[in-house]
Amino acid sequence: MATERKKSMADSAVIRKLVRGGGFAFLGKLATYPLGLVLTMVFARLLSTADVGGYFLAMSLIMLASGLVQAGFATTMNKLIARSLAEDNHVAVRQTIRFGAGALVLGGAIASLLIINRPGDWLVAALEDGVVLRDGMTWIAVLVSAFAGINYCCEMLRGFHELPSAALLDQQLLQRLLLLITLLFPRAFGLQMRLDDVLGIAAATAVATLLTGVV
Repeated sequence: MATERKKSMADSAVIRKLVRGGGFAFLGKLATYPLGLVLTMVFARLLSTADVGGYFLAMSLIMLASGLVQAGFATTMNKLIARSLAEDNHVAVRQTIRFGAGALVLGGAIASLLIINRPGDWLVAALEDGVVLRDGMTWIAVLVSAFAGINYCCEMLRGFHELPSAALLDQQLLQRLLLLITLLFPRAFGLQMRLDDVLGIAAATAVATLLTGVV
């Protein structure tokens, strides 16, 4: 009887954890869309039409490049960490995290070097209206590495079943929120900004988000 009661309590705890984690994930995704809309409205006030288009072009390149930097390791890390924890194999957990961090640093360094050197110049020249990105390539390189790192942290947190924290990092939710709060200050004073200024602020908020995930 006591064994059945303990099993029932354990099952109830798992269900509550799943429901709570799923709720946080749902709310995080739900908040992403209106937040993106508000950011777009702020960009329209702060930037010229060409720079608004340049920002979204930069974000498309950043998301593509950060996906290449991750090379599918982030999702694999999630599964390996969860399985190792289930087996109570903490050595494997540490090895997985070290391997993921090493792969991230190496991939981010390679991507950054490519972006800020001749391949990046070629890309800017090849893209239609890509010239607007020229002054912001350094910030784009930082954003590529930071976004890849944020996704790594998100998947690791999922592996540790820290679903509320993972939901905050998912879809760059925290980074977008920090970016919006920061941009509201120049918007309040009616200032105009350049694309590289906004990319610099976006890079700073992405690094802050990454540090939050690491801590």
